[in-house]
Amino acid sequence: MKVGQYFNCALHRLKKGPGYTYTELLVWYCENTNTHGPKRIVTEGPKKRAVWFVLTLAFTGLVCWQWGILIQRYLAWEVKVNLRTGFKAMDFPAVTVCNSNPFRYTRSKQLLQHLDRLTRLALERIYVYSQNGTIPGELPSSETDWRQVASLVIIEKNDQGGETVLQVLGLDQNQTQSATRDRSRTGSYKVTMELCNENRSNCIYRNFSSVPEVMSEWYYLHYMTILSNTSRSERQAMGEQGEDFILACLFGGQPCNLDNFTQLMHPMYGNCYIFNWGSDGKILMSSNPGAEFGLKLVLDISQDDYNPFLSFAAGARLMLHQPNTYPFLQDLGLYARAGAETSIGIFVDEIVRLGGSYTRCTFDGSDVNVKSLFNTTYTMQTCLRSCFQDQMVQNCGCGHQNYPLPEGAHYCNQQDNPSWGYCYYSLREQIEVENSKCLEICKQPCKPSVLKLNLYFQEINFRTIQEDPALTIDWLPSQLGGQFGFWMGGSILCIVELMEILIDCLWITVIKVVKWCVERRSRRARPHSSQPPPTVSQSIEEHVNDGFQPEQEGGHVERPCALAIPGTPPPQYDSLLIYPINKVVNTWD
Repeated sequence: MKVGQYFNCALHRLKKGPGYTYTELLVWYCENTNTHGPKRIVTEGPKKRAVWFVLTLAFTGLVCWQWGILIQRYLAWEVKVNLRTGFKAMDFPAVTVCNSNPFRYTRSKQLLQHLDRLTRLALERIYVYSQNGTIPGELPSSETDWRQVASLVIIEKNDQGGETVLQVLGLDQNQTQSATRDRSRTGSYKVTMELCNENRSNCIYRNFSSVPEVMSEWYYLHYMTILSNTSRSERQAMGEQGEDFILACLFGGQPCNLDNFTQLMHPMYGNCYIFNWGSDGKILMSSNPGAEFGLKLVLDISQDDYNPFLSFAAGARLMLHQPNTYPFLQDLGLYARAGAETSIGIFVDEIVRLGGSYTRCTFDGSDVNVKSLFNTTYTMQTCLRSCFQDQMVQNCGCGHQNYPLPEGAHYCNQQDNPSWGYCYYSLREQIEVENSKCLEICKQPCKPSVLKLNLYFQEINFRTIQEDPALTIDWLPSQLGGQFGFWMGGSILCIVELMEILIDCLWITVIKVVKWCVERRSRRARPHSSQPPPTVSQSIEEHVNDGFQPEQEGGHVERPCALAIPGTPPPQYDSLLIYPINKVVNTWD
């Protein structure tokens, strides 16, 4: 019932029209508002009124400008960093140790003998070229199949700046003849790796600082191709066995054994062993600082059984990381050389990011559009590697041996994917120049534990680096009100008054528009005539009585209607007579 009455009142107001105008509203606001400027505009004299009008307009613009800066600063989601130190018993990190030589050479020699022979031949040819500027003749066609994945080339630059590309393996006769020249007449040269697409219409060249580096990279690329055709059990059998690799173990002054380690088949380092991985939820604690209470290991690296082309130095590869996270040893690992004792201390920095609008990070990776291929806790590295493997499968048709495979994919090999090396290095260059989509998709974890890669706690102290909002929601209205009060002498109620006036102006506009529409519709509904409107004389003639018309000649009077009703002659009034002003008739005579 109340709703019906409200609409009836609203309809009545629409029909009645606005009760006041815009000018009246503005004057009322200036007289009753609590801000100082508008009052002076209507109460002072003309000169002061103009001055106060200019001041009010200028300060209003200044307040709006300050408000814009404050709102923009708040929406920038700035953070402040708080550093907190403390003392407590802490979780000991996971420690991954590997032999820098992934497989025992005596166990893998039969599998790699063909690749080893080609590597020796390539080194001999590079050495001969460096001595006299010639490269021996071409190889048999069966040997040139290795060029499909990657080729070793010599790029020779002459004194005029021109370049000649010479194949180290698989030369044809023309190239052989052009390569035979006096070394004193040639300029500088470099050995690099050439990778081409399937039809060799486009090639890229990987540059290295020395010949051993390019040979190691070339060997490793073909070595990965061979591994793609071997089973996991065969690779585990060729790698380091735990009982032969870990000779002694102490943690917290107490002995530990191989049961405290988890074996991981790393694609680059073979069999690796992780201490305190925590995949079962059990994580070791440490409450005492010093080397005596940390982790001590004695490792046998079997230096005499190394692959001569895959590893140039003997030692162990180790990495400290969070429990239940995958160790990316090739990127974040440390190297400990053989024949020496290495002692490293641990300092723990715990970083707590805000996330959300403040920091581009993720708490568990669920909001990242990348399916992790690693069955571990989310990290930036697992996201990047999973994304890279997905791009490999999409663009190259196969996956890289270093990372797990998505469902339905297979690892790259020379027979099915002869140009996979070109595709792999093309994608890798995108990451190196920070032009990869993976760098845009993946996010940093909001709460990583950054562990400086050491093996014992020097002190049981920790630092927590935590992000807090630099500008909170209560800061914004206080700053806005402060600027408004300083420049205009107003408060939040003054803003409410202004909003009230704006609502009234809007209501007046609505009423005017509705009334104009109603009047326009009513004018359209009236009948329209093409004849001009009658004059006053024509209207009088239409009302003349036909019963008192003079007779026409012949005594016949034409009547418009046979049954016309006799009318009454109009009265004769002296007031209707017109007299000159100087001839006034005295009606009293």
